[in-house]
Amino acid sequence: MKESLPSRTSFLIAACIVFIYILALLLKGYAFSEHPVEENSISSILFSASSLLCLFSTLLTLLCSIAILYPFLVITMYCYAASPISAIAAFLGVFLFFLLKMCLLSIAFFKLQNEVPIMIMTTYGPNVDGAAWEQLYEYNDLIRHLGFPMAVALILSSCIYFNFFSGGRSDNLFIRGAFGVNALYMGIHLLCFFSSNGYWAMNYRSTSFLPVEVLVYLLMLIWLVRVRASRQNE
Repeated sequence: MKESLPSRTSFLIAACIVFIYILALLLKGYAFSEHPVEENSISSILFSASSLLCLFSTLLTLLCSIAILYPFLVITMYCYAASPISAIAAFLGVFLFFLLKMCLLSIAFFKLQNEVPIMIMTTYGPNVDGAAWEQLYEYNDLIRHLGFPMAVALILSSCIYFNFFSGGRSDNLFIRGAFGVNALYMGIHLLCFFSSNGYWAMNYRSTSFLPVEVLVYLLMLIWLVRVRASRQNE
């Protein structure tokens, strides 16, 4: 494969962003495990996610979902010379996934974790819980509509990236492993999406696949660091 490498600085920035994204994932796992849903009531569901730690975790994940596009752009630039159309297609799939993820996280953060809990606390009447449940159901309906294209887009992109690193330097085993695991886990994710009617697999509280996500981005981080180190004399 003919390589067209970005600068060492690009690899460094990308590695830093991936590292921060890993920390955001770990924080999410800690935050929501510390504030579990204790009972099946709208107040328990929403207020458990409205703690400062959960709010900060969701906001950080939202911001990192924007920043994480840069490492994928660096990887796309690395692959571009081999097949420009395939590289762009892979990046567009990743871009679609994180764009839709940002939309879901924005709704979760601003509405479900902020606006609706405040409404419950400040509004009195028999219809308050019903209105809150309606907001949650609308969010779940949105998940059911967006979850399938999100998963398919990331699976296809991961497969394209995986194919790009089929040979060459030994360091490619790390990035190949990252995209291979990502495609496999998103396939399982898609099955869980259908089995749970969309709620469990894509819900903003879900940490079920968190260890696999951490593994994917840890492998990506190792690859970025090793490739940058190999170019230190350039």
